[in-house]
Amino acid sequence: MTRVFSLLSLLLGIIVAQCPPPAPPPPTCDGCIPLNEKNPIVPNGQRRCVPAGQTMTISNLDLGKDAVLIVCGTLIVDGDLNLNNNGSQLIISPGGSLQVSASVNLNSQTSIHNYGAITVGSHLQLNGANSLFWNIGPSGTLTVGGNINVNASASFINDGTTIQATSLTLNGNATVCMRNGACFSLTHLTANGNGNVIVGGGSTAISYTGSATLNGQLTNSNNLYVCQAPGATVNNPSNWGNATVVTNCTSGCGVLPNQALTVSGAVEGASLRVRWVCTNCPAEAAYEVSVLTKDGKVHLLGLTHENQYTVGLGELPAKEGYIQVVVLDGSGRSSVRGLMPYAVERDEKLLVYPTVVEREVQVVYAGGAVEVELYDGYGRLMRRGAGNQAWDLSDLPKGMYVLVGRAEERTLPPVRIVKP
Repeated sequence: MTRVFSLLSLLLGIIVAQCPPPAPPPPTCDGCIPLNEKNPIVPNGQRRCVPAGQTMTISNLDLGKDAVLIVCGTLIVDGDLNLNNNGSQLIISPGGSLQVSASVNLNSQTSIHNYGAITVGSHLQLNGANSLFWNIGPSGTLTVGGNINVNASASFINDGTTIQATSLTLNGNATVCMRNGACFSLTHLTANGNGNVIVGGGSTAISYTGSATLNGQLTNSNNLYVCQAPGATVNNPSNWGNATVVTNCTSGCGVLPNQALTVSGAVEGASLRVRWVCTNCPAEAAYEVSVLTKDGKVHLLGLTHENQYTVGLGELPAKEGYIQVVVLDGSGRSSVRGLMPYAVERDEKLLVYPTVVEREVQVVYAGGAVEVELYDGYGRLMRRGAGNQAWDLSDLPKGMYVLVGRAEERTLPPVRIVKP
């Protein structure tokens, strides 16, 4: 049977030996069949929705094999929420809400993708092999009244959000992936067997106030920061692995290092070269470069993975303003930005070389597009065309000529050349 939302279904087979790529855009409820509140069943391979603006209260949810339920409104589950059939998916869209009064249990190869808000009254448990919970920032929020238990080869992905729970326990080959400023705020932390934490990008944190029981190495990443509150304990400190541990820490998730972006630049010839230094930014970050003019307009210049960007003076929309650099994470979200004021004077002259011409002459205007006219020594128009290119003058007779540029309704100073 054809799978619904095959792109998201592929995520079920992930065994997170490394963090997966960024989550796909969330699906919408447009044109979707609403869930039957009195008989909340989603048949095998089909999908249903809780439409935006609607609230449904149910006691049992039956998601069939490869079935999908998208929550755009509010879904209230009175009791436990159990996902039992291979390939079933529950997706909370941005603006959507799931409220479970008791526990959430992901069994077999099932998954939850949260772009909205989830509140779990008791425990969140990933029990089945390859079951998956993905909390996706910046819109996804999760609050668990009890414990988060990740068992077997299940995977929990915290993508740039702060999650509160009483405890986090990793059993078997369970994996927690964290990235982009993600944080767990806990009372207790337990890692058994080969369960570990992988950092997929940026800096991430775990804050705990009670006890940490580490029966195996927690992580091999030094981008995981641990805030160990005053009085908190750990049984095997060496099993923190490469984590950066701060003892007697009172800052909680604030233990994460602050990101900072410093932007500078200088005019080099006909270009403005912009450079920046980004502290504690993800290695895979992209940078969006734009111009903010004095009247508040934004003009995108381009994207780069480098720490510099060169823009021609003619590409700047104004002689003064601000160059803005925005750091984008792997999901395209902005995390930090920096500004640099600039003020440049465009060269209001044609640059012509050589001025003693055998065959070709280069006609350049740093201010952008320009129309150029060529006159002979008697003032006759010999040629008209675009500048910023080479002109072939091999067919012209010997003599003196004058080039005149016209740009933005301005006439530029004439430039004389000689053809010997």
